[in-house]
Amino acid sequence: MAVQEFENLDLEQVNDTQKIQILKKINTDLKSSLDDIISILTKFSEAISIKFDLKNLLELVCDTLKDIIKYSSIAITIYDGEKDSFNYMALRNVEPAIDAKIKNIIGDGLAHWSISQKRSIVLPDMENNAEATVLIVPLITQMETVGVIFMYCKKTAESFMQQDLEFLNILGAQSAIAIKNTFLYNEMGLKNQDLANLKNYLNDVINNMVTGIIVLDMQGVIKTFNHVAENLICISANATIGKVYNEILPLSISEKLKEAFTEATKADLQHAKSFNELEVDYSETGKVIPIRISYNCIKDNNSKIFAIIFMLRDMSESREIQRLREIDKIKSELVANVSHELRTPLTSIKAYSETLLDIVGSEDVDTQKEFLNIICQESERLTNLISNLLDLSKLEAGDFKLVLSSVNLSEIVKKCALLVKELAGQKGVSISVEIPQQAPNISCDASKIEQVIINLLSNAIKYNKPEGGKVDVSLKENKSSFEIVIKDTGIGMPKEALGKIFEKFFRVDSSLTYQVSGTGLGLAIVKHIIEKHNGQITVESTINVGSKFTVTLPKK
Repeated sequence: MAVQEFENLDLEQVNDTQKIQILKKINTDLKSSLDDIISILTKFSEAISIKFDLKNLLELVCDTLKDIIKYSSIAITIYDGEKDSFNYMALRNVEPAIDAKIKNIIGDGLAHWSISQKRSIVLPDMENNAEATVLIVPLITQMETVGVIFMYCKKTAESFMQQDLEFLNILGAQSAIAIKNTFLYNEMGLKNQDLANLKNYLNDVINNMVTGIIVLDMQGVIKTFNHVAENLICISANATIGKVYNEILPLSISEKLKEAFTEATKADLQHAKSFNELEVDYSETGKVIPIRISYNCIKDNNSKIFAIIFMLRDMSESREIQRLREIDKIKSELVANVSHELRTPLTSIKAYSETLLDIVGSEDVDTQKEFLNIICQESERLTNLISNLLDLSKLEAGDFKLVLSSVNLSEIVKKCALLVKELAGQKGVSISVEIPQQAPNISCDASKIEQVIINLLSNAIKYNKPEGGKVDVSLKENKSSFEIVIKDTGIGMPKEALGKIFEKFFRVDSSLTYQVSGTGLGLAIVKHIIEKHNGQITVESTINVGSKFTVTLPKK
């Protein structure tokens, strides 16, 4: 087979053994002409260019040189620049004597000299009367030294022609490039493996976080969607990755993400260090899940935003903990308030009872009556406190039931005004009542509505001016409801307190209010009773002007 027949041969279609046979045939015709040498080098280059396994590559180089040079021993070394050493990578028939010769050559600097000259050299073996030679072939690229090939041949130096050395120079350069490419290929493989390991690691971290993670690029395409996000939103990651968020995510979630997207384009967020937060009550799953969404920008090396990361957290447990804390706080307040409210009348009862015991049988009847009256008042105060606690307990437990009957609200309002008349007189407060002469009956729990009106009237009297105060109570009939309005000229309340006065144990922080005993339960009970009747209660107030409570009860 002529050399020209190999020129169009595609080596990718043949195996390594066939490639070696081709190189052997090419070697037979190598010395015939320069064109044949170039052809051989071309084929050799093609053969080694597809080798990325270092061991197989070095074996191919050794086989090729064996066919061309007919060496008896060969050692291919790789240069270690940090240690300035040549390390064996491939050996054939390197006996201790040959090994010693190679190490002496390296030690004498001839390997470095060959590299610096960028050419192969032939050294006669003087120990064998120059009947043998050592060939040094540098493995160098344009950028760096790769190594050196040492070959021991049992023939004289004169038997090697210049074109043989030039051929070795070219073959060495091609081998160096192939070895370097193999190193780079393996290094790239390791880096790719490291990247794959890092990716798997990050995926494991993201999927095992306690918060949901969603990452969107600046076009709104979902890039990351972890397991917690799947469980929270009830959508699989496979259904979301690569999709635009507002096309796949539920409306309540996508609206919040859109809000965050708008904020993310603002300059102040680009420079923010902490996560921004949004909250949404997600209910598409059939139950309401409070979700807190924290988000921030992901930036490249030029501080340009290229994605936004969202962290979703189920706040159900946090809200439950907060609720339990509030309950615990209420319990503490209850104990403190009830203890105070119980201690005060009990102290009075005990003191006056002991005094009565001391004066029993005396003729001071007026003092005894006064003390007994005080004991009765304090006992009633205790009874009211206990009744309020029981009522509130029933209301919150759902055991509070209305006993409905058809009653006339005008009569109830008049009755309540009469019941608090004595208290008003003691405080120097006048009461005016304005009710329609005739009003239709309404279905309600009469005793509970009386409790509401008496509580509001009592408060209007107790928190009124010390002398000359006034309370106006009126009943107005509307088309579908009745309105009971209780207006006073008392101390009033600040605006910030108006939204809290119907909360349990809340009392306006004022020196005037603390002069009046109370637990802060009355208005909470009033609100419960009104809501049980499907009504509502509102309040208006101005400091040092007075307050106005409006109770609205539906006719049906």
